[in-house]
Amino acid sequence: MVAALIAIMFFSFIVWQHHFFTMGAGANVNAFFGIMTMVIAIPTGVKIFNWLFTMYKGKIRFDAPMVWFLCFVVTFTLGGVTGVMMAVPAIDFQVHNSMFLVAHFHNTIIGGVVFGFLAGITYWFPKIFGFRLHDKLGKYSAYAWQIGFILAFMPLYALGLMGAVRRIDHYDDPSWQPFFIVSAVGVLVIMLGVGLFILQLAVSIWKRKELRDTTGDPWNGRTLEWSVPSPAPEYNFAIEPEVTHRDEWWYRKESKLAVPKKSSYQDIWLPKNSGLGIGIAVCAGLFGFAMIWHIWWLGFAAFLAVVALIVFRTYADEPEKRISAEHLYHLDKGRKQ
Repeated sequence: MVAALIAIMFFSFIVWQHHFFTMGAGANVNAFFGIMTMVIAIPTGVKIFNWLFTMYKGKIRFDAPMVWFLCFVVTFTLGGVTGVMMAVPAIDFQVHNSMFLVAHFHNTIIGGVVFGFLAGITYWFPKIFGFRLHDKLGKYSAYAWQIGFILAFMPLYALGLMGAVRRIDHYDDPSWQPFFIVSAVGVLVIMLGVGLFILQLAVSIWKRKELRDTTGDPWNGRTLEWSVPSPAPEYNFAIEPEVTHRDEWWYRKESKLAVPKKSSYQDIWLPKNSGLGIGIAVCAGLFGFAMIWHIWWLGFAAFLAVVALIVFRTYADEPEKRISAEHLYHLDKGRKQ
């Protein structure tokens, strides 16, 4: 997996010209970038099979994050496969600037970015905010997005192969109309998915007490980020963890070592929160703006404000606060029993 990521990083610098196969660079240039675009599909395929084989023989929980992930794999793979097709300059000459390109681009960018983003947001939400998102509404949203994407973009692949170009306000061939109608229905289904996601956020906030994550480990995770309370505390780990196993948190849970001994805890000293940093940043931004536009009075005032705020912060009498070892111990003990 690491080697695949490094390979993608390298090849990504030498595939960019596949966007310009029709610009007249010549057969040799097109052949080189076409081959490189095909080659980059190999480590990308390694990533996809790595994700899938990670699930092999596993006890999969089809909660909303997993559903979003599977939708991501399907949509991103479709985009990747059609990208390899367009890596052939001869095919690209036929489908360049057509609806085929539109479908490929959206399958890759939305399936590869937005679906993964929504999977991540759903998965990490309880660690960030302290309560889970409503699971059923999340899955309904993912299903709507996936079905809508298939309905919206599969017809566009066919239209692109038939010669429908993009950025046209109307088309004269009546045989294309059914494809556009199906695609429009797909857009409506995607809109339903967006609405369900917004509804999921609203319902989750409304029922946040019922969806509260009291354990810090809502997914029965294996790694150490799930060993801290939700939302993640400002002190991070109460005790600096010593990692001895690949899935350290899972090992600790199985070995009943989730809560260390009381004597292991020590007081933690943290900087006190302050809004002065935001004030300094805003004043510094105003200073830069004023210098660019030669607004001298604003620049002088903003510079003085930055200096004054820094000096004021420097002379803070009690810049730190203490979190007692007793409090840390009871917090961990009460959460993980």
